[in-house]
Amino acid sequence: MDPQSLSSAPVVVARHHRRRGAVAQAWAVLAPHLAAAMRPTALIHTTSHRRQPTHPDTLSATFDALLAAGAEQIDVLADSHDHAQRLYAAETWGRPVRLIDRRHLAQSHSPTDVCRVLLVHPGAPLPALPLPAFYLIDAYPTRHRRIIAGTDAAAVSQVASAVKPLKNLPFEVHEAIEQPIVRTALRSHLLRDRLHRPGARSTSTP
Repeated sequence: MDPQSLSSAPVVVARHHRRRGAVAQAWAVLAPHLAAAMRPTALIHTTSHRRQPTHPDTLSATFDALLAAGAEQIDVLADSHDHAQRLYAAETWGRPVRLIDRRHLAQSHSPTDVCRVLLVHPGAPLPALPLPAFYLIDAYPTRHRRIIAGTDAAAVSQVASAVKPLKNLPFEVHEAIEQPIVRTALRSHLLRDRLHRPGARSTSTP
């Protein structure tokens, strides 16, 4: 991985009327940097804030982005393996995803053999992770879901705390707003997850 590919990545502010659409747009902007930094295994750090776990739509769109960038295996750190299995059953179905209890993280995940992704809620701490690492602040409660993502924890935090409009910041801020191609992809992903959600009826005919 070329360190410059991460240092040159913009901080992305993506807005969409659906959470998954905003996450997909944010990762689409960062796609070249994800591909350059990707390892065979991607390690996602999920967080709970005020007892709210990472939203399934956020996780599912992140899975798609990591797999498209070349990840062969995705490991997800969760506070409770059993709870995560129930919460993310549809999102993990058919994907090379492994849910890992945070308390039993294998020592094999050294900082150099995984690409790390930290998913946090607005207002939660954003600690710096070993490189390569990506950071995504989940949707803010506005009419248009707003996602902030990037490769520098301090820069992402600064954008999150900045008063709009985002001016006079010492780095590039890319804004993505409801691209039609993302809406098309979003519809297909929503259909996929709905069909494979536990208890869902199949639409296929005999």
